Amino acid sequence: MPMQFESGAASRRMIEDLVIFAVLLAFAGYFFYDWKIGYPEKNRKEAYSKLPVILQDPKVDAKALYDTLSDHPDSDDFDKLIEQKPTTLEQVKAVLGAPQKTRTDGDKEFYYFLGKTGGAAIEIRSGRLQPLVDQSGNKTGAWQNWGKSANDVLMQFYFAFIPLAVSLFFLKSAITAASLKVRMDDQTLDYGGQKIPLASIKAIRDYHPKGVANVIYDENGVEKKLKLDNHRVKRFAELVAEICRAKGFENPMLSAETFDGGASDTQPDLRQ
Repeated sequence: MPMQFESGAASRRMIEDLVIFAVLLAFAGYFFYDWKIGYPEKNRKEAYSKLPVILQDPKVDAKALYDTLSDHPDSDDFDKLIEQKPTTLEQVKAVLGAPQKTRTDGDKEFYYFLGKTGGAAIEIRSGRLQPLVDQSGNKTGAWQNWGKSANDVLMQFYFAFIPLAVSLFFLKSAITAASLKVRMDDQTLDYGGQKIPLASIKAIRDYHPKGVANVIYDENGVEKKLKLDNHRVKRFAELVAEICRAKGFENPMLSAETFDGGASDTQPDLRQ
């Protein structure tokens, strides 16, 4: 009677891959959360406490003011401004936009350029814009982040794609593991679409009692191996036994001190 053997996929490998997929997806979600909610909320709370100090106005409605702010200006905008070495307020406005607040103190005028991630005060004294950088190159009109800079916030978005991309690999692996079919007849071993003529199989080596073995076969004069394991193949033990029967090999599982037959609910009589 012609030999017909078939095995589906073991669930263990699929479950392992799905667990890793879920963990990586959670990490991606964590980064996305910080980008969209966590970091912006931290900036909001920090701004509520810092705005009255920066504006030197303890009565300012920081919450109402913050709600009117946009993403720009930010620290990158301020760095661009410094590079341009402005000498007039109009040049400052060309980069940072219109000031959200102004304050006068004697011959000094302060213009506050504020955004969702931070702000800076530009000083005009006796009609002259005060330098933003001193002779040593230090920023005198320094930008102050509320909590997290615009780059910090944006990096959370980019970081999210690292675990997300890796998670897709494990999702694909889980799908592949779940769809695995192994078939064998008198002529061919078909392992998930990889067809190996039985005549080319030379040995079964490297058996481990935990449920791993390598099928050694010849392909165009080159020795190759196919790894079998009970994390992937449900009827792992029966498959090894059938290959050994078909080829007349000694079954390595018979001489092992311990035996792990894989995910099968029952173990076959390997001596038949």
